[in-house]
Amino acid sequence: MKTFTRYIAIALALTSLSGYCSEKVNVSIYSVCSNEYVCDSLGVDFEICDIAPGDTAIVSEKINEIAFPENISWTWEPRIDSISTYNALFYFVQPLLTERVAINTITAEPYWGEDVVNISFSFHDASIFEKLTRDNIGKRLAVAIDGAIYNSPRVNCPIESGRCMVTTRVCNIPRSLTGLYKK
Repeated sequence: MKTFTRYIAIALALTSLSGYCSEKVNVSIYSVCSNEYVCDSLGVDFEICDIAPGDTAIVSEKINEIAFPENISWTWEPRIDSISTYNALFYFVQPLLTERVAINTITAEPYWGEDVVNISFSFHDASIFEKLTRDNIGKRLAVAIDGAIYNSPRVNCPIESGRCMVTTRVCNIPRSLTGLYKK
């Protein structure tokens, strides 16, 4: 019954989202701080990963006690490859790219016991995104939709097409796209 209910939820989410594919959202790309940079800049030696949802408040209190430079911020990034855990993601607050784009497609699929949604879009000027990805090969870039960071993939090669995709858990679907999942 749990599996059946889960797929009903996905069907409802996608039905709700299908009319939003022409809606525009603000997408920003941020440079993610390396662990070495965070340790050197903050004078701490830690990596915060695989935190259970119930523990994020306690860990947040500890992180917020650290004096961050003005150019660095942090957020919780839901892990897609690990069921129900989060990583602390440190990133530079000045975006490398911000653009208002239309959502191309929204698809759902089961993944590691969780349901995820893939939200794809294209930047208007593919050459700008290609340069951005070329300049950041081997580094992580955080992708935000309407101000909320959803994932931070490692760039393995230049992306010449201008196409990008955000993968998030069904329960984290951007509020700008649907009011179905309210917290």
